[in-house]
Amino acid sequence: MTKKQLKTTITRLCDFIITETTQNPLGLSLTRAFWPQQKKWQPTLAEFDDIGDYLTFVLWAGKILKNKKYISFAKNQLSLWFKYAKLNSGWYLTTINPYKPINKHPLTVSIYDLQDSILGLYEFYLLTNNEKYLVELKNLIQKLAPVIKLYSGRIPNKIITSLNLAPPWKSANPAVAGIIAEHLYLLSKTSKITKYEKLADKIVSGWLNTHLWQNQNLFHQGVNPYISSVSIYSQTKIMKENSNIIYALLQRPKKYHDKINKFLNKLLRFQHPSGGFFGYWDVKKDTIVKNNFDKTQNFVIIDLLTDIYFKFKSKKALAAAVKCTNFWLSLKDKNTDLVPEYTNFQGTVTHHIAKLDQSADFYSSLLRLFCLTKKKVYLKEAEIGAQAMSQYFGRSDWWHRIINTKTGKPANDSGIPAKDRPAGMNLTKYVGGALRFYLSLYQVKSGKSMQTDKLLWLMSRDR
Repeated sequence: MTKKQLKTTITRLCDFIITETTQNPLGLSLTRAFWPQQKKWQPTLAEFDDIGDYLTFVLWAGKILKNKKYISFAKNQLSLWFKYAKLNSGWYLTTINPYKPINKHPLTVSIYDLQDSILGLYEFYLLTNNEKYLVELKNLIQKLAPVIKLYSGRIPNKIITSLNLAPPWKSANPAVAGIIAEHLYLLSKTSKITKYEKLADKIVSGWLNTHLWQNQNLFHQGVNPYISSVSIYSQTKIMKENSNIIYALLQRPKKYHDKINKFLNKLLRFQHPSGGFFGYWDVKKDTIVKNNFDKTQNFVIIDLLTDIYFKFKSKKALAAAVKCTNFWLSLKDKNTDLVPEYTNFQGTVTHHIAKLDQSADFYSSLLRLFCLTKKKVYLKEAEIGAQAMSQYFGRSDWWHRIINTKTGKPANDSGIPAKDRPAGMNLTKYVGGALRFYLSLYQVKSGKSMQTDKLLWLMSRDR
């Protein structure tokens, strides 16, 4: 795609978010779900982590395209969240129904849903250089700090607001902890305040001391915040539950080099000779769960491997990333140029569908690999993917989430796994994921590198 075509698609995505998602009494952009066929939103919920899921990308688009409307929209949305969701205690409501009275005295608040808000506030600050976003971020971290210390870095998913304690039945999730730790490291570098680095070290240390890491160099999908040896789940996922903690470690490569290398060696055991990666580990049986390959798990692994290579020049990391990428490209449908979501070990597609958000993130992985290797084939494939996404997912003024890779038409429930149903449902953050990819492609075509341009590296990666 040319840069002019990219601008057109970026504008379509931004205009969709601005005009379609805000039609409610509060004017908050809705996140939950819409059905393109009926142009109907249900349920009508807005979520605080939207600021990191897609509002920052509208702001980013405004900065890149010099579009004041997009910049103003993103800033106004964040102001609305400060107005409606900020509690006297300093915590935030993380979900609001614009059609119901807002409960400013909730029994609990969700830390699980604050992770993307933290990265969103940090990105808002970087994009605007406005101190008020930095102040809000620091205030939120100030609320989190005693929780991080109390639970030795194993941050609970919910907090009882009156006590700042976790309900005993709730879990701590490493995907959440990893994002918070990574951004504490980044904030420490930006602000030169060492206490944020120490807080991040506390989080990392808490997870490195868990049973599964000590025995298998992996992280649990969830543990009890009070008793770290108690696993909440029978399996753990490589994507996010493990990758997010490793991304945090990569912010201090010298200190955690040995730990990262241990994880890398473990991760490479998940790669099948075909190039695809298994995405699950059975905690009780201590073995890889041999299931079909999932593109969602694999694009995260490609991204992580490219970052490990960039930090340490690990040839085995780069080789594994290239092999995995080439495996998925070999599955591309010749008629539609869409890459399917699911395949078995032999490379036989099990469901002929492609998802909007996962496709966007896979094509972003191609961009990352192009910037690292300078092999134009990966840029070309990303551009082919960008054209296919615009053609098949972006029909009329609405965006579909799941497309049949053979026909290029919206998928129906009979052709997709049960966990992906209903086929017609979409979320605003999925549209935001597509926006992020098109902006990343625009920047790469403008000569920027996803490894050396710090803002592009930060904005372009899925978490």
